[in-house]
Amino acid sequence: MNRAAFYNLNWMRQNGVPWIESLRNRPLTDVTALFDIVPPSVFLSSLRRGRIATGMIEEPGNRRFCPSPLDHAREATFLDVFTALMNSLTEQNRAAVAEAQPFLTTNPTLLDLSTESARDVIAPRGSVTVQVSAALHAAKVRLLTCSTGEPGNTVEDLPVTVTGPIVQVALPPNDPSRGQILRQALEFDCWPQSPDIVQTFRVLT
Repeated sequence: MNRAAFYNLNWMRQNGVPWIESLRNRPLTDVTALFDIVPPSVFLSSLRRGRIATGMIEEPGNRRFCPSPLDHAREATFLDVFTALMNSLTEQNRAAVAEAQPFLTTNPTLLDLSTESARDVIAPRGSVTVQVSAALHAAKVRLLTCSTGEPGNTVEDLPVTVTGPIVQVALPPNDPSRGQILRQALEFDCWPQSPDIVQTFRVLT
């Protein structure tokens, strides 16, 4: 979270906030101008479900991960950290099912699918249903996958059904020929009929 905030705010200090008309195309000299429009809690919630904080990347499909140069003993020292990350992402999914979560419609929102437990929380029947606080003009959902086998890292647009504030998307089954799925997430973008960039979403199961 610290790294996500550091990267984002430093970029805005140099370039402005492109998704807020009054703050775009000029340096953000005072972050209170941003937080007067977007409360800090909503800004942090948006970052928490973004690519940096979730550790998710978007790469061309012709790229694959190489074997680690570390031996097994050294690799094992990272296991607790990785497990903690996976558990925290599953908890984020549980929070999104339990109650509405604030987000910014200007930024992609990620829902993790890297583990069976994370997938079961939001897609117990193989599909994900998201309810936004405003009726939608449209929505876009992409599946980001990093795997050990071919075709490597992929970004796949998934068909969505939009009904008022509800977005439904069916998850494709994991292909065993791809090898181990290292990371996987749904990337969710939406365009509400409301002009307010601060909205909430909840995952319905």
